[in-house]
Amino acid sequence: MKCLSIPAVAALYALCAVGSLPSANASVVASSTIDWSSFNIQLIDLSNGTNAPAFRWTAQSGVANSWAFVWTNPPSNDYPNQSVTAADFGSALTTDTATTLSQSRATRNADSLDSHSQSTTGNYTNGFATAGNSGSFELSGNGLAILTLDWQHSVSGGGEGDIYNWANATTNIYANYYGSDGAGANKAVLVSTNSYDAVPQTRNGSFVFVISGDGEHLVSGSFGATASARTMISRPEDSGPINPVPVPASAWLFGTMLLGWLTGRRRLAAG
Repeated sequence: MKCLSIPAVAALYALCAVGSLPSANASVVASSTIDWSSFNIQLIDLSNGTNAPAFRWTAQSGVANSWAFVWTNPPSNDYPNQSVTAADFGSALTTDTATTLSQSRATRNADSLDSHSQSTTGNYTNGFATAGNSGSFELSGNGLAILTLDWQHSVSGGGEGDIYNWANATTNIYANYYGSDGAGANKAVLVSTNSYDAVPQTRNGSFVFVISGDGEHLVSGSFGATASARTMISRPEDSGPINPVPVPASAWLFGTMLLGWLTGRRRLAAG
């Protein structure tokens, strides 16, 4: 008997086809976020209430910009770029630039500074996005002002040791101050993460900066935070591992059982 033999063989071919489905081009991806909603200014009074510290911003500004690129032959103008600014920390700023194989996006609002970039293999592509805030301030009185801000970024894609196809996420936060008497301090945090080792990475942290006022001299300073993401494909044929579409274990188990059943049926028929 040959009952079900043709459909069964067809099912096996179908399973093999599923196992060899072409996968999408590999991508390198970078994202960077500064949680602006976490930004906090804590004032500590060292004057027992007689000359409490007071903090105020004297200027505020923000920016979001992005660009994307894909190489074409003949060359084209497929190189979109956008940039928007504002003279405050709260208004929403957004850019979104895309080509056929790359996209970069930057968003800045009252809650966060976000940048995202993704480049896909298949051609020479790259993209960049950045979102940031900066401002200047004054502190008067006798006491401390403690500034805190949280950040996080991640990268993925690329091949092990691959310097041609990579993703980079960067967090840059700085602060400084100086008094009219010449005293002051500064601090900067610059964290840059690359995907050269083909292992997805996520990093995070908190920036803390202390400003001191002596109650006699006015303190002035500046503060800034920038989240940036960059991706590049400069060797399309060497893009690191490309994972095929996975086949569920149950499907492979079914295929194995079906093959065993067919073998048994053929032996019975031969007998």
